[in-house]
Amino acid sequence: MQGLIISFDAATQEGVIRSESGEEFTFDLTGWRGRGLPDADVAVSFEAQSDGRAKQVFNLPAGQLKAVGTQKISSDEVSVPWYKKLGL
Repeated sequence: MQGLIISFDAATQEGVIRSESGEEFTFDLTGWRGRGLPDADVAVSFEAQSDGRAKQVFNLPAGQLKAVGTQKISSDEVSVPWYKKLGL
């Protein structure tokens, strides 16, 4: 199945996934097989259990983000930290 993590509590290490059909499944870190730690709004694939739990939870592949435009600066500005340019 596929779905979206709608919540994850790092303290209890448990979360909830809403499937494409609207069903909700709970999972914990023992069932997490994805990259990094789970978080809300992460698209996943998982195996649904009859008891309402999910196991074998993986991140779905995400498309590559488009780069934001860059700004050319002169070579003498390179050593100035960006926050100083903003007056911070």
